[in-house]
Amino acid sequence: MVYQWFDALDRVDLSGELLSDMRANPRIHELAVNPMLLSLIVLVQFVRGLIPDKRHLLYEDCIKILVERATAPGSVQQAYNREVPSQEALFFLRLLASKFHHSRRREIPRDEVIDTLIPEVLAMMPTSQVAQVDPGTVLSNIERRSQLLVERGFDHSGNPLIAFSHMTFQEYLTALALIDTALAISEPNASQQLITRYENDPEWWEEVALLYSAQLTGVSQSSFFDRLFSGNSTVRSSEK
Repeated sequence: MVYQWFDALDRVDLSGELLSDMRANPRIHELAVNPMLLSLIVLVQFVRGLIPDKRHLLYEDCIKILVERATAPGSVQQAYNREVPSQEALFFLRLLASKFHHSRRREIPRDEVIDTLIPEVLAMMPTSQVAQVDPGTVLSNIERRSQLLVERGFDHSGNPLIAFSHMTFQEYLTALALIDTALAISEPNASQQLITRYENDPEWWEEVALLYSAQLTGVSQSSFFDRLFSGNSTVRSSEK
C-alpha cells in the first residue's frame, strides 16, 4: 500500500525510505496498520521529507498538514483561511478535543456540537477572528478542510454524530490543551489535574498522559512520571 500511495504522488522513490523508517520505529510501524494513519504518514513523508521518530511529532505534522491544506493550491488555502485562519483552527481543535475528552465521549450529536460546545470554545477565544464566525460555519470549515472532524453514524433520535476521525487525534489534541494550561498557569497544576484524571480512569486517560509527558522536558517530565507512578504503576513508562 505504501508503494501505491507514492505511485499516486509520482514519488515511488520515497517508498523504500519510509518503509525503512517504519521498520526502525515499532511504534510508528504500529500506527501504519491503520489505513487512514498510513495515508497521513505517507503525506508527511511527501510534504516534510522525513518521518518524525516520536509519535507526538508525527501527529503534529499530520494535523498541521491537514488543517493548512499543505498540498492544496494557494487559492484553496486562502478560501478556508478567510473564514478560519489555520493557526486559529489548530487552537480551536485543541479546545474542542478537550471538551470531547473531558466528557468521556468519542461521538457527540451534531446539534450539541454546534449549539453548545463550539460556542463554549469560541468564548475562550474572544479576540480571535473565528470567534466572530457562526458555529455551524466553523464546524463545516474544519470538516471540509481537514477531515479531522467527521460524521460517524447517528444517535437514537437519528441525529448525526460528530467525532474526531481517529481517536488518536482527540487524545493528542487534548494533551496539547493541557500543555497550554501548563504554560498559562503552571506545569505542576496541569500535571496534577491529569494525574488525578488518570488515577480515576486510567484506560481513558493513559494515552493523553503519555502524549502530554512526551512534551515535557528534564525535571518536569521526571517529576510527572514520579507522581504518576506513585499512584499507579500500570501506565507505560514513556511515549516513543
